[in-house]
Amino acid sequence: MLHAVRDLRALPMVLLMTLTWGACQQHAVYRPSKDEALKASQEIIRAQLLSPGYILFSNEAEMTIDEPEPGHFRVRGFVDYKGRSGMAIRTNYTCVLRYNARGQWEVDDLKLE
Repeated sequence: MLHAVRDLRALPMVLLMTLTWGACQQHAVYRPSKDEALKASQEIIRAQLLSPGYILFSNEAEMTIDEPEPGHFRVRGFVDYKGRSGMAIRTNYTCVLRYNARGQWEVDDLKLE
């Protein structure tokens, strides 16, 4: 709630503080969450699979998500899917990705074993 400025000499300082606060808010850096990194890594892995019909990713208890640096993530887990022959395949993965200044995910490393 704004209070009336009774001393007009304080008005320039109030305006300066308001403009400075607004400028800081416009340039705030977005930091993605671990959940967003997980979803992005799963989309990246899904795109790498040869026959992505049936896909089941490991649950939270069976995976790890680290953030070694702000905006940089390492996601480890496994994915079960059906191969071209129809047989179930389990593949372990490690996906290292980062959120860039353009608001896009970039893959630094991807291992499917």
